[in-house]
Amino acid sequence: MISSPEIGPLIEIKIHSQQEWRYAFEKIKTYGICGLTLGTAEIGSLVHTIDIISIALPDKTVYISDCSKLVQRDVKGIAGLLAWLLEQWSIKKVIYNAWPTLATIREETGRKIDARWPRQAAPSLRRCCTTGAS
Repeated sequence: MISSPEIGPLIEIKIHSQQEWRYAFEKIKTYGICGLTLGTAEIGSLVHTIDIISIALPDKTVYISDCSKLVQRDVKGIAGLLAWLLEQWSIKKVIYNAWPTLATIREETGRKIDARWPRQAAPSLRRCCTTGAS
């Protein structure tokens, strides 16, 4: 268990397989909201790969996966689940570093993701991407 001064104790669950992520995604569907952040590793100047995934739920549960310890097949499968999550418009998402996250998931899955951003968010996402501001 970890603790945050702002919200109190958090329950940290380490996930080691695609099957465990499927369970976490069922909980996300139940709540209808989550926070998502990705840690990426750079493989060259333009290519990034998912290194760490963290998803937080309203019940103070945080699911974390160190993708560097997973087999590549599972990482691709988890990237597919993340793409699915982004395409679920009924689930509200708080995505940290949204533009790079979306680009990395697109890169990992090799497909376009139908994730629509509110019109007012698009300019600020582009600005964050180009200036490095958050």
